[in-house]
Amino acid sequence: MVNHDDVTLGDVLHAVQQTHAQVTALDKTVKSLDQKVESLDQRVEHLDQRVGHLENKFENLDNKFESFKTETKERFDKIEPMIDDTHTNIEVLVKENWQNKTSILKIKKKIGME
Repeated sequence: MVNHDDVTLGDVLHAVQQTHAQVTALDKTVKSLDQKVESLDQRVEHLDQRVGHLENKFENLDNKFESFKTETKERFDKIEPMIDDTHTNIEVLVKENWQNKTSILKIKKKIGME
C-alpha cells in the first residue's frame, strides 16, 4: 500500500510522463495497425476485382464452350446421314466388287484363261 505522504509531486509528474509515453507508443502502434489494415483492405479489394474479372472470363469461356458444343452437334447432325449413306454405299460397292470378281473368274474359266 502506498503512503500518500511519501508521494511527491515529482513522482506524480514522472508517472504521468511514463503514462503519456506509453499512450504515445500505443497510439503509434494503433496508427501503424490502421495503415496495415487499410493496405490489406486495398489488397482484398484488388483481389476481389481480379476474381470478378476471372469469373467473367470463365463465364465467357463457358458460353463459348456451350456455343461450340451446340455448333458441333448441329454439324454432326447434318453429317451423320451422309456418313450413314457413305457406309451403305461402301457396303454396296464391296458386294458389287465381290460379285464382279466372281463373275470375272467364271468368265476366265469359260474362255480358258485360268
